[in-house]
Amino acid sequence: MPLYPTAQEALTEWRAVRRSARARGPLFVFANPAKPAHTGRVPSASWVEKAFTRLAQRAQVDRTRATPHKLRHAYSTALVEAGVALDAVKDLLGHASISTTQIYLHATAGRLAEAVRKLPRLP
Repeated sequence: MPLYPTAQEALTEWRAVRRSARARGPLFVFANPAKPAHTGRVPSASWVEKAFTRLAQRAQVDRTRATPHKLRHAYSTALVEAGVALDAVKDLLGHASISTTQIYLHATAGRLAEAVRKLPRLP
């Protein structure tokens, strides 16, 4: 799974910190099916939700506005806003069908304004 360079750097630093602390338990919030998480299994949705809740509380983020699922929606919308092809967004989200991916997309005010600007000017 391709990652943004800043995310790659953060994960590399996190692995080094965990190694130096001889930490046990899951290494990441997500897992690669080819290389499962440290425990040998993919973290459950409830584990991710609980971890996210703890982090949101620490960061004083309103949990009604920020959830892991809402992050997926924001991520997919940001990809489309950046001009990423819909089939690539589908693959990045792990969807089997583009119709599932389309559920995650939200038209932003900027994208709606751009759509209107593309219309021909009426006389």
